[in-house]
Amino acid sequence: MVGLRKLLLQEQNRLEEIMQKTEKRLLNAPPGTLYVSKKEKWLQYYHHLPGEKKERIYLPKTNMELIQKLAQKSYDEKILKLVKARLAQIKRITKDYSEDEIEQIYLRESDKRKNLICPVEPTWEQKLENWMSENYKGKAYKEGTPVILTEKGERVRSKSEKILADYFYRKEIPYKYERPLYLKGFGIIYPDFTFFRERETRRYTGNMTAEWGIQYMCRMRFSKSRHMKIMIFIQGKG
Repeated sequence: MVGLRKLLLQEQNRLEEIMQKTEKRLLNAPPGTLYVSKKEKWLQYYHHLPGEKKERIYLPKTNMELIQKLAQKSYDEKILKLVKARLAQIKRITKDYSEDEIEQIYLRESDKRKNLICPVEPTWEQKLENWMSENYKGKAYKEGTPVILTEKGERVRSKSEKILADYFYRKEIPYKYERPLYLKGFGIIYPDFTFFRERETRRYTGNMTAEWGIQYMCRMRFSKSRHMKIMIFIQGKG
């Protein structure tokens, strides 16, 4: 599952914070446990003290501070037990788990064997190649708009866009200029640049996959007086 390792590490951090918090609270917790019984309409509280001879002391409601601390202690102990078990499970999984391990099986094959094999799912390079070969129609230019060409020979609308496009081209960063994108509630927009996720950063939470791209420097007009500039926008495939 794409993004699973990242999700697990996020969960590990969350659980470690919880563990530290509960362990710190338990350091100052009173000895013994709380027993709660109900007699008719009334709750009664008892303090069970540790030791060979179990001693039970009645706690009046005037001692509510101790009652609450004992109840909190019992809760924290349950939380700590669960958290430690889950942390152990997560660490076992992440120890040798790699999100591209299925892809790596294919990539480790010799070229002769690769020609005979149909991988169970496209490799990242294959997905990038398919994405780059995808045809689209960009936004039309108004008559009289200055012609600005990039080093790639692509027409853009401004010198700042040319600077960015030339940089991406020289750095061999795949992109698409003004690739149309449909946004519910806004219709078709034309982001300045659309990028295919890099191998290292394509692992995201949710149902995102490598086909998803990053929209960079999108501009959307909501009214004559209001604009919203989106520096990074996650786009679904298609």
